[in-house]
Amino acid sequence: MHISSVRLGHANNSSSTHSILLNSKSAPRRSESGEFQFGWDWFHIKDREGKARYLSALIYSTLSREMADEHACVVAGSLTGINPMTDAIERLDGAGIYVDHQSVNAFPLSFGEQKYDSEFMKEFVKYIMDNPAITIRGGNDNTEQGEDGGVQGEEHILNTLPRDCGKVPLFSRKDGQWWVLYNRESGAKVRISFAKSPAPYLKSAKPELVDVKITNFCAYGCKFCYMDSDEKGKHASKETLQKIAWACREAKVFEVALGGGETTEHPQFVEVLGMFHMNGITPNFTTFNVARWAEKKEMRKAVEKHCGSFAVSSPGELKSIARWNDDHAQKGPKATFQLPLGCYDEKATRKALEAAALLNIPITLLGFKDHGRGKTFDVKDYGWVADFVSDLDKWKSFGADTVFVEQFGETLKARGVSEKLMVAREGAYSCFIDAVEMKMGASSYITDLHPVDEKAVFGRFPYAA
Repeated sequence: MHISSVRLGHANNSSSTHSILLNSKSAPRRSESGEFQFGWDWFHIKDREGKARYLSALIYSTLSREMADEHACVVAGSLTGINPMTDAIERLDGAGIYVDHQSVNAFPLSFGEQKYDSEFMKEFVKYIMDNPAITIRGGNDNTEQGEDGGVQGEEHILNTLPRDCGKVPLFSRKDGQWWVLYNRESGAKVRISFAKSPAPYLKSAKPELVDVKITNFCAYGCKFCYMDSDEKGKHASKETLQKIAWACREAKVFEVALGGGETTEHPQFVEVLGMFHMNGITPNFTTFNVARWAEKKEMRKAVEKHCGSFAVSSPGELKSIARWNDDHAQKGPKATFQLPLGCYDEKATRKALEAAALLNIPITLLGFKDHGRGKTFDVKDYGWVADFVSDLDKWKSFGADTVFVEQFGETLKARGVSEKLMVAREGAYSCFIDAVEMKMGASSYITDLHPVDEKAVFGRFPYAA
């Protein structure tokens, strides 16, 4: 399996451990608990029939939550060649068909549909069954190693699929030889291919993410604002935004990043969140002031119900961000601190980053954009920031925009950050739409924008060469 890129989401732990391994050297071992039972007992399956039995039980364990046992077995049998119910006739109630619930992979749903993507499942099964280098090993993590001494140095593949400890909102879409999987709950996204030698996935046929400017109104007057937003700025019409939402649905866009101006000042902000969500698209947004809108019950409820996350770009809002995340620790969208570099001096920048880290607030670093009022702004030096955040023991992880990656990508790679975590080209997988002026292009900080074609909004995508 080939992985083009990964955008990290939440990590999951489990009480039992089943791993699909590549090039295993240890001896095969069968489960002691039965031919279709894969739980805590240690097993290591190499033969094609054994893998088919495991996959049949895995698929059954997933589908039986959504349909009758008999139907789940028929689908599992059609995909693997082994129907667990007819192959073990004494287990007619399905009780003996078992994969530990915390080791069941969450198969993706087809975009815009509440049904499993059968094409993905077929490729998944074929890839594992037909590849002799792939084995399946399982057991539990209450002991330090398996009966064979453990398997060291092997690549654990297909961990891109989250564990299905309940309904996971995982969606898929196919683009040529590549699959894009998007977890609507965590925001994690991965591009993978089961093809033997796929062409590099350098750009998508349609955008996965669309940055939508919904207003140019903003009362904060930041001197470095590259969008040049102010109190005279206009709002995009509700009708225009509805057309964009429909176009995004048709193009199978996973998510939108709503921006401005101050997004929450759009008079139909609550309705805008709802219209994208109803079209199967996750709305995220940026804001400058959490406290101001979070006190409004209707707006707060809309954000909690519809949004994936939001970013706050004011260092003075760190306590409000922490309070929001504490209130939504169990469920609901999380807030990120988004720091535009070059806008504050080194002392203030270090202080803000250290405070965010202390409060366990996710951090996204933005490279400076010399557009709008940014053209005349006295940019503060931030060349030191790569050294400051490279201490992974302290920072764990942080987000960064394309401009930051372009500026510091080589430095980060030299310090061990995988290239798969950094995608530096704008317009390859995403695009920008200025819904106020009805123009679009590769990103929000370029001047080469063209009018939106309302009949074929994404007709000219991708923008990257």
